Amino acid sequence: MIRRIWVDECTQPCANVNWRFKWLWLYDFVHPHSGQTYWWILPYVNIQLFNQVLADFAQHFGIGEKKQVVLVVDKAGWHSSPKVKIPQGLHLEFLPSHSL
Repeated sequence: MIRRIWVDECTQPCANVNWRFKWLWLYDFVHPHSGQTYWWILPYVNIQLFNQVLADFAQHFGIGEKKQVVLVVDKAGWHSSPKVKIPQGLHLEFLPSHSL
């Protein structure tokens, strides 16, 4: 992990990191009109897990040729990689850079 610290130019920088947290990631889908949610809690994020979540989401809600869904995501590497396998009927819409 990279940390920034201030030291004078004659001092060798040394930063202690106190690992106090174990992170979990929430993959959450929310229907904007009904507020219905569907989510997964996972230990990390990567393309393989994102593919698995998308496939499960599409299967759970019967997304396909007759049911189309637009999913809004940011431009994280695991969302925008050419290795992402997007199920039929699911369309990714990317948020603009630096949007909230």
